[in-house]
Amino acid sequence: MSGRLMFVVPFLALALAIFARPSADAQAPQPQRNLPKWEYQLATFDEKELNRLGDEGWEDVSTAMQIYRQSARGDAVSQISSQTKVILKRLK
Repeated sequence: MSGRLMFVVPFLALALAIFARPSADAQAPQPQRNLPKWEYQLATFDEKELNRLGDEGWEDVSTAMQIYRQSARGDAVSQISSQTKVILKRLK
């Protein structure tokens, strides 16, 4: 009988620990935080314009380069050009 009891007691303790724990629904709701609101701008700028926008609070989030291929006829490439796009953000 004591061997059986030694098996049942730890099992009951484990079951009690699992089921007595409060669930996520029973926890008190967290107050909503005031998250910052951002505004974004996507454009192509020169260095002088980027410096001016930086002074206004805009910051560079990402940049992407677009490469354009223009051909006069068939596969012959006559001109390749590129343009850098800048994504900016600042607090509203």
